[in-house]
Amino acid sequence: MWKTLGMMKAICLFYDNSIRVIVDSSKRSEQKMSMAQIEMYLGREENGNIMDQINSMKFIDPITPKEEMKRMFDDLHSTINKAFNEIGTQSMRV
Repeated sequence: MWKTLGMMKAICLFYDNSIRVIVDSSKRSEQKMSMAQIEMYLGREENGNIMDQINSMKFIDPITPKEEMKRMFDDLHSTINKAFNEIGTQSMRV
């Protein structure tokens, strides 16, 4: 159950932050941000390869102790939020 909750929260964070960045970019600049640009930016190694981390969540062993799993997902959630905050505060070059 903890794995399911952690995965769902990560997916929802990714979705909510993606929508926020896309809407904000269309309001602030002439060049609108696309989902492809977001995925490319988050897939880069220097940005923590977040796309790969999200995709690999499914391979976490479900019998991992609750506290360890919670820590792993909390780290992923904070990494996702940090990356999207960086996207929102800088001009993205892809």
